[in-house]
Amino acid sequence: MVQTLDGSQCHGNEAQPTQFYLVGLGPGDADLMTLRAVDTIKKSDLILCRKHHAEMLRESLKGKEVHSEFSDMIPFFSRDPFLYEGEDRQRAEAYQAKRVKLVRLVRDAVAAGKTVAVLDSGEPMIYGPRTWMLKEFEDLKPQVIPGLSSFNAANAAIGAGITSGGRTKSVTLTAGDWIKTDDTIEKLSVHRNTMVLFTMRAEFRDFVERLAINYAPDTPLAVVEQAGVQNEQNVIYSTVGDALREIDADDLPFEYLIYVGDFLKNRLRKWCPWCLSIMAINVVPVAGLKAAETNDASLLGRASRGQASHFCCLSRHSESFCVRICTSRLAMETPQAAGLNEAITWF
Repeated sequence: MVQTLDGSQCHGNEAQPTQFYLVGLGPGDADLMTLRAVDTIKKSDLILCRKHHAEMLRESLKGKEVHSEFSDMIPFFSRDPFLYEGEDRQRAEAYQAKRVKLVRLVRDAVAAGKTVAVLDSGEPMIYGPRTWMLKEFEDLKPQVIPGLSSFNAANAAIGAGITSGGRTKSVTLTAGDWIKTDDTIEKLSVHRNTMVLFTMRAEFRDFVERLAINYAPDTPLAVVEQAGVQNEQNVIYSTVGDALREIDADDLPFEYLIYVGDFLKNRLRKWCPWCLSIMAINVVPVAGLKAAETNDASLLGRASRGQASHFCCLSRHSESFCVRICTSRLAMETPQAAGLNEAITWF
């Protein structure tokens, strides 16, 4: 029941009592959890979660029955084993047996009067591997506690309006094509609108090669690592044509997000005092370039001699600056350092 401004009362759709919750924890740090998620965990007796969630919430889970042995069911999203072949088929069958054990654990707990909470990363209804439980336990009238998605955290990390792409206003969320569906990346990308790819169990090279079928080589691309984890979050910028050369896939974590689309120009143009579009930029990375080094006369001299079209720090450390300089104009303007300093002040 909600009290309105005029003093009247409004009866909303109040949640029905339940003993089973699917709880979104948010994308990373514990302080991104909602108050509703915290309250739900407090009143729950049995907790099913990943091992790192159990560690992160160790204090909050004291005195509760906690099970983390089911977290490795994620790769197959608890799908029918007959959808797979060979080794994948065997693994899916093993996960199916584990699923039966999980179902029995939950039903026994509910029968004993306990409240069960299944904890999931981010927003469980966006590529959440545990949504199958909503159908499995439909008779328990399950409730979903929404959480902040890694998609939301990554948008904030990039700092550009994702629906402000200039030519397009639409955003497509998709994942790897290892899940057998008809909406492949090639088919979805034909419109060349903004696309966000969730990359669990995916190859970076495969993603980029598929994107390159319909997106022009100079289309901006960004990789967001550890979205929502304050001390580890990182954004790497590139283009569809240069990503495989500039980004080392071996250094990427198991889960990350790939953004591709013109909206990134709104972020990238801040790096160049003269270029209005990333399409005019030919990026040459100078790894590890720090703010104190950017005024080095030898670096500016190399640029003016055409040995590098841009300086770009793609260092993976937060203390590094990421600066792109239009050196074709730098070579014509003096003092060159003035423009360089101007670029640095944006950070």
